[in-house]
Amino acid sequence: MNINDQTHFNLGYQAYLNELTLQGLSPKTVDMYSRFLRQVSVSFDTCPDTLTAAELRATSCLWWKPNQ
Repeated sequence: MNINDQTHFNLGYQAYLNELTLQGLSPKTVDMYSRFLRQVSVSFDTCPDTLTAAELRATSCLWWKPNQ
């Protein structure tokens, strides 16, 4: 990510963390959700808010496997 994208991500990421905390989610849940957001950002080398729904679905299928 370039510096502008990284700055945009950092601001959005902090707002996301604040929102999850204000919703009363447990610290483990906040950690899991925020870790996924960071992984998506690194995987695509861009801010997650620029990704399409199809790209996000494809990404979540790679990391999330339902119990069988």
